[in-house]
Amino acid sequence: MKFTIKGWLYDHVTLYWENGQLTSDRADILQVVFRRIDEIEASEAFLLCPKTHLFFTSNYLDEGYSAYLVLKHILEFVSEEPNPEELLYELSLPNGQHHK
Repeated sequence: MKFTIKGWLYDHVTLYWENGQLTSDRADILQVVFRRIDEIEASEAFLLCPKTHLFFTSNYLDEGYSAYLVLKHILEFVSEEPNPEELLYELSLPNGQHHK
């Protein structure tokens, strides 16, 4: 599974998530994103899905939906995002059934 999210964090940035790996067109901003994710995980914060009330407490980049939630939280503005319903659907599939 993979998705792209575009937005603003100090400047325009495009982030690419694929199977637990995050890359970007802006290496400098990507480092800030990783640092902020580390800070959020170190604080033992949990990310809550407002629709399903699922929550994630660590390893935010492992699953598509938790990665989407943490990136939306970190970016100052989101201009293009994946369909959250598709990400939730992928999350609901048994292990090994995820679309690549």
